[in-house]
Amino acid sequence: MKRIYITLSALAFVGISWGQNTNPVYTFSKKQNAEKIRTTPSGANTPTSKPSTQTEKVLNVLWTENFEGSATALTTTNGTYSTSGSNPNYWTLRSTHPVNFSNPENLSGKFLAWDSYTPNSTEIDFASTAVDGAAISPDIDLSAGAANGLVLSFKTDAMYCCNYQETPFYIAISQDGGANWGASIPLDFNIDRNVATSDFNNPLEYFVDITAYTTAFSANTRIKFIWEAMNVDPNGQINTHYYWLVDDIQIYENPDYNLEIASSYWGTAGLNYFQIPITQTAPIDYTLNVNNTGALSMTNVKLNLDINTGAFVGSSAPVTISAGASDSLVLTTPFTPSALGTYLATRTLTSTEVDEVPVNNTLPNLSFDVTNYIYARDNGVLVGSSSNGTNGHETGNLFDIFADQTLRGINVRLKGGSGQSVIGTEFFVKIYSVDPATGDFVWVGESNPMLISATNVNTNLVVPLIDPAFLLAGSTYLVVCGSFTSGLSIANAGTSEPGTSLVLDMSDGLWYYQTETPYVRLNFDPSLSLEENSSSITIGKVFPNPTSGETTINYSLANASTVNVEVVDITGKIVYTLNNGTEVAGAHNLSFNAASFSNGVYYVTISTDEATVTKKFIKK
Repeated sequence: MKRIYITLSALAFVGISWGQNTNPVYTFSKKQNAEKIRTTPSGANTPTSKPSTQTEKVLNVLWTENFEGSATALTTTNGTYSTSGSNPNYWTLRSTHPVNFSNPENLSGKFLAWDSYTPNSTEIDFASTAVDGAAISPDIDLSAGAANGLVLSFKTDAMYCCNYQETPFYIAISQDGGANWGASIPLDFNIDRNVATSDFNNPLEYFVDITAYTTAFSANTRIKFIWEAMNVDPNGQINTHYYWLVDDIQIYENPDYNLEIASSYWGTAGLNYFQIPITQTAPIDYTLNVNNTGALSMTNVKLNLDINTGAFVGSSAPVTISAGASDSLVLTTPFTPSALGTYLATRTLTSTEVDEVPVNNTLPNLSFDVTNYIYARDNGVLVGSSSNGTNGHETGNLFDIFADQTLRGINVRLKGGSGQSVIGTEFFVKIYSVDPATGDFVWVGESNPMLISATNVNTNLVVPLIDPAFLLAGSTYLVVCGSFTSGLSIANAGTSEPGTSLVLDMSDGLWYYQTETPYVRLNFDPSLSLEENSSSITIGKVFPNPTSGETTINYSLANASTVNVEVVDITGKIVYTLNNGTEVAGAHNLSFNAASFSNGVYYVTISTDEATVTKKFIKK
């Protein structure tokens, strides 16, 4: 189902509160005029682990910087860094993270740090202060030269906001001691506004080919690290906030053999799931986009996938990638899980030639679970929360349905603590279908309103729907948790492709996107709607129970009503239906043959015009 699902009238990253519960809620850059649509993503995973067993070659390193060696500001063993721009004092050497709400990564020892959040932190709702500043290295001796050209690498942790049209990260290079500078080189850390690089790596290892800027191989080369945020977007916002940390710089000769993963993707029809009900399993695709940044061609380049240590092994078709060229590697046979349990996917990138810089072409392992009932987009690793300042909102995720199934409830995690969910706030859960023709959201069902209490925050809260919702195969649904007032804050866990985790801002009635994944899940557990009597219908015993064949259930109607019967198994799959038409008030009995049912637990539901009741029985 490689198709476009929705077109939103306005998109943004809404109300993210980072870190611990004591942190404030940030609503920078809530409104965005740019229109985006959901398509199958190119991916946004950055390499982190290093499973390759190939022997690394020794790089020809011309210069390094780890920012150690002196207590003097901006002085290292290489010399003293100078600064320039409107805000030069925003650059310092530090050994602690400048901003505490972003789940910071631990760069070792001292590092070069830009902090524009601390001096501008009063701009909570709108970032409009222009800032710029550069940190300039002392002279770097590159006179030894390099036949294959040069690469600059460094470790980084960065986060910015709020101009949606550009990022603030640049470098520039001078070959004459800073008298003249080459064009600024934009750096793409593959992050959206308000999303730290730590969400992708620990920390991010970044590489820049600087061959075209170092052709003189000068002994007086300098590097300028630039935060440039002078421009406003159509909403009037500037990249005023947050920080950029740099450490462990190297300049080395571009190796003969060097593959670099530009992006990766895994999932089904553009969405990945970390919990999948056994009834909703479908083929899972794996893709890598790879650049050859080395000097020579690399042959037999393949993406390899191993699930649960040999339970499934697959690969992409082998390709040759010429120097300077790129290619997409797609697993030839998608993997479809077939049983309950945890699945660990190990991905490797291999080639005939030994890659000389394996740190930029290795991938983290992926883990997901096949469950009885739970369907989850979030990864369960809690980082921050989503709210909407003083306004009501709905927040949730898109889900694809691959087999007809009855939805009984929705699981959410409400963030508790100071500045988070407010005790006593009324909230609800809701499900919409997505019209494939128009992209409109069509109401399907919801829960009764509930109040936030001390006992239902910071926990996996199961919220039953008022009436079960029958979800259709081949359809997409939006599942949300919301409140008509302020005070609701929903935990986030993991990241989402733009346009796949959405927010309704009730102050303007527009849908926005967020790139953090809210903890809002589908729950197909049949027992959530296990109601055995109501004021209008009373259900008796299932006889015999356990049963092996002919089965009878007695029930009584308070009023004449249309009666429908449905039997589902423990996974929610419908195994029997009956429309009894209109029946008079009074006692009735129903018989059906369960001989063809597999052994296990089943639920029989009797629905009338006024109520729905359910009874459990066992087939042996």
